[in-house]
Amino acid sequence: MDRFIDWIASFMDSIGMRGSRLRWKWSQRHRSVGEGKAAVDMATRGVRGKHKMCPACGALIPKGASTCPECSERTSGVAGPGAGRAMAGMFPGGVKVTSLILLVNGFWFILMAVRLIQEGHGGFGSVLMFPGEFNESVVRFGALYSPLISGFGDFWRLIPPVFLHGGLMHFFFNSYVLLQIGPFVEEEYGRERFWVIYFGTGVLGYVATLTWKAVTQGGAFSLGASGAIMGLMGALIAYGIRRGGPAGKRIRGQILYYVGYIFLISLLFRGIDHAAHIGGLVSGFALGWVIPYGVLKSRGAKLFWDGAAVVCVLAVVYAFYRIAAQFI
Repeated sequence: MDRFIDWIASFMDSIGMRGSRLRWKWSQRHRSVGEGKAAVDMATRGVRGKHKMCPACGALIPKGASTCPECSERTSGVAGPGAGRAMAGMFPGGVKVTSLILLVNGFWFILMAVRLIQEGHGGFGSVLMFPGEFNESVVRFGALYSPLISGFGDFWRLIPPVFLHGGLMHFFFNSYVLLQIGPFVEEEYGRERFWVIYFGTGVLGYVATLTWKAVTQGGAFSLGASGAIMGLMGALIAYGIRRGGPAGKRIRGQILYYVGYIFLISLLFRGIDHAAHIGGLVSGFALGWVIPYGVLKSRGAKLFWDGAAVVCVLAVVYAFYRIAAQFI
């Protein structure tokens, strides 16, 4: 085949066409195919291998070992070759929970924006900022509305507003902040624990909103991921304290600066849910303090956090099922 391509390229050169470009494209294809085969071969060897790597010293140890013979580090929670590694190989670099959250937020935002425009709540310009006051359509999409919770006991309604936003500006601001801090929290705490922190603080932020409105005898109408994002910041403050040293101090200082900046900015706008911000921040600090970061050293701990993450996912699926049922 190589000789045939070279003959075609030579013929193209003879009639004044660029045969060199054909040769270049063919060589690039050769390279990409070779790289693909090498990647498949490496992934296959990784799945069929008999060893895993100690996270502490980097030594290769038997995949069934619970303790590293080189440094005595517990490795029962470290994934080894097998089905788990095969599944991970389907997603290069691993699927980031931060990215999945952004996708869900964006998808739900587009659905709600289209619905509001169809119902005559303004043209495309209105998408920049949805109605700040009570709006039945926004509530149907999952915005927090306290009478539906206190009056009907629909506590599942604490979940959907974590994934909703009150306009394009609101969505982009929260997405930007999440992209800034989410990957780092996910890296330090792991995907499962990161998801538990995000989900838990988002819901607890709205619990704080309901509590504050009950004390002040007001009605709550709110939506947005700000409580969950403040929760991640609270977790990072706790992480900085626990980690200690210059790095921990720097992380803690930077996050405290961002927290102060966000609270100052929020004072410039009306309708900001300060209770959700504070509730998310405080609960995030608490969870960040008690939840272990880094590599889990026991299989039991890994199973626990895997299970907790699955429960949170199922809760979200159920809540969105209830929302979707309103439109069927």
